[in-house]
Amino acid sequence: MKFTPSITNEGEWIDLWSFGLIPTLDQETSGIFELIAKNGKRFRCHKAVLAAKSPVLARMLESNCEETRGNAYRLDLCEDGVGDLIAFIYNVNTTKPMRTSQTFWEMFEVAHKYKIEWLGEAIESLLLKQTYEWMDIGVAVKLFVHTLKVEGNGQLKWKAIKVIKSKPNELMVLLRLINFGGMIQILRKRFFGLG
Repeated sequence: MKFTPSITNEGEWIDLWSFGLIPTLDQETSGIFELIAKNGKRFRCHKAVLAAKSPVLARMLESNCEETRGNAYRLDLCEDGVGDLIAFIYNVNTTKPMRTSQTFWEMFEVAHKYKIEWLGEAIESLLLKQTYEWMDIGVAVKLFVHTLKVEGNGQLKWKAIKVIKSKPNELMVLLRLINFGGMIQILRKRFFGLG
């Protein structure tokens, strides 16, 4: 029996094999699996493909852990994010990758959490091409904090800094609403010279 995963594109289902974009895999050897978005939307895929793309997912799938016994795993991703993740995993060129900066951030976190290095690199490349207006201030702050913890993210750090500097009013509102730990004082000092 052959299995065909699908992704949505603006509400329409697209059979990825029908367009010759993905080789057909045998169900018995590759294993049907579902990734579940935050809102409960399920996306079908193959265990073998997930395992081939992520060493963390491979270990999880091999261990038969509680989360995967039902052949499904809930990701901390929105529906668009899971659809884009599957498209990237199956090497499909998506026409609208990273629809929002929040989707970008969720996928960036997933790439790091599941050690999908090529995905992290692809998302970073897409991000660096975006305008400052595209990026939400909350995502810019999270990205900046991330770059302080991880070596080798110089371009991402400067992108985040430029976005933050371009949106001082939004940043001040955000800082009043959300406590980013000790980052509030650091951001206030670094970007606005406030003590």
